[in-house]
Amino acid sequence: MSISAKQVKELRDATGVGMMDCKEALKEADGDFDEAVSILRKKGQEVASDRAAHEADEGLVVTALNDDKTAGTIVEVNCETDFVARNDEFQEFAERVAERTLAERPDDLDELKELSYEDGETVEDELVALTGKIGEKLAVRRFDILESENGHIVSYIHPGSKLGVLVDVAGDGDVDDAGRDVAMQVAALDPIAVSREEVSEDVKEEEREVAREAALNEGKPEHVIDQIVEGKLDRFWTSPSIGLRGTPSATRGADLATGGLRAGRRTGGTLIFSPVELPFAPAPVGARVTLQVTSLVTTQHGAECTSPVRLGPSVRSCPPKLLFHP
Repeated sequence: MSISAKQVKELRDATGVGMMDCKEALKEADGDFDEAVSILRKKGQEVASDRAAHEADEGLVVTALNDDKTAGTIVEVNCETDFVARNDEFQEFAERVAERTLAERPDDLDELKELSYEDGETVEDELVALTGKIGEKLAVRRFDILESENGHIVSYIHPGSKLGVLVDVAGDGDVDDAGRDVAMQVAALDPIAVSREEVSEDVKEEEREVAREAALNEGKPEHVIDQIVEGKLDRFWTSPSIGLRGTPSATRGADLATGGLRAGRRTGGTLIFSPVELPFAPAPVGARVTLQVTSLVTTQHGAECTSPVRLGPSVRSCPPKLLFHP
């Protein structure tokens, strides 16, 4: 049966699949448009199956907020190459997943994949179809949802879309601007705690043992070992990896260092911050903002799921509800 260029174009416009694949599908379907669509879907499933064993190490992080900014979601979607991560269709798919996740609030990844769009297709259906079209393994790796009771959610995506942060803020003045600075600060520092006092005893003891072992290996006298250990710990406490408080930053660092953040640990998929007021002096000079950071979620593409979970861009929880880093 002869297949016209018009038929091929119509099928391509409807499915986004390449011209040659569309032509072959129409030939196989004897020109039946719906049957050709079905054939292309099956081929997409075959591609998805063939690519299942491949590693999807690239991808991006996207966020979505509702209209009144009382809730937000952060989602990591993976692919095999950075080239596809920059693909418009892949990015649009990730954004649609984030929007559906925000609208429906699924409990886990399995439930997320069953979410339906207006046309009745599920996230999983679109994922399989896009896998067949692009020819790479695609996957929704993890997500989280943050809701605000008394404030609103501020979203920050680092350039490159590999790292994203959601912060729950409340206060007077330009809390959006100040909240974004807080999110940028967290994304930049990757802190394990906020201050020396809030570092866990396990971490403190581990650092002491490392410092002690290093001093002994250097042949230091036993009677000065404790003094050397405490000196190294003092330097450890001022490291940016310890926390936000006391750490300079290019973004209102002095105010952040003075105000600080009090962080709790992630439990049950939610990282909670006890309320703390952060005074800022944004432009115009003299204007004041009181910002209360109550909770935060963050993800960075490519990070492994480990335990315990840490505050900052390394924050993550384990399946089925993965928190971030991609």
